[in-house]
Amino acid sequence: MSHTGLVIPAAGQGSRLGYQAKALLKTTQGLSFLEQIATTAKECHIDSCVVVAGAPFIQSVSLEAKRLNLMVIENTQTTYGMAASVSLGFSYLKQHHVALTGALLWPVDHGYVSSAIVHQILNESSHGHYDIVLPSYQTHGGHPTWFSKKIWQELIDSIDGKQGARDVVYADSKRVCRLVVDSNTVISDVDTPTDLTSGH
Repeated sequence: MSHTGLVIPAAGQGSRLGYQAKALLKTTQGLSFLEQIATTAKECHIDSCVVVAGAPFIQSVSLEAKRLNLMVIENTQTTYGMAASVSLGFSYLKQHHVALTGALLWPVDHGYVSSAIVHQILNESSHGHYDIVLPSYQTHGGHPTWFSKKIWQELIDSIDGKQGARDVVYADSKRVCRLVVDSNTVISDVDTPTDLTSGH
């Protein structure tokens, strides 16, 4: 049994994508971004997962999450940006999956991260030297980021900050492992049609 959970923020409005749900965009393999992340997580034996969806795509994203047997909760505070989804997701894991020792924060538009990269992150987290494992490509931090359970409350409270999880990551550099990886997928998100068609 894995002791790592997964929070997938998927409540964005996709305004720069012409108002499309990022969770339902298709990868080059023909899977939805949400399904690709769920598949990769399963390959890494991560079972405790929660998807945080919101208007205007709550119904369609929820249907996709349920098709994949993923728990979905609604973010009704989308004006707070991803910080609200982070807070809700980690609060859910804290309440309902008490045996977990840590969890990945994996935004739904980072669908191309491989299981090999995730295994690297989980392997580093297993040493217990750091509270945060941040994958980094050419000095740029990315996702999925692993957070020890001991600092989940900071993420839950991060809705009051301007940067959400970013504020937690940069609050104390000594508790962060910047894990250098050889793939730009950890920093390649999808915000515009150009991002979607550029390929990975």
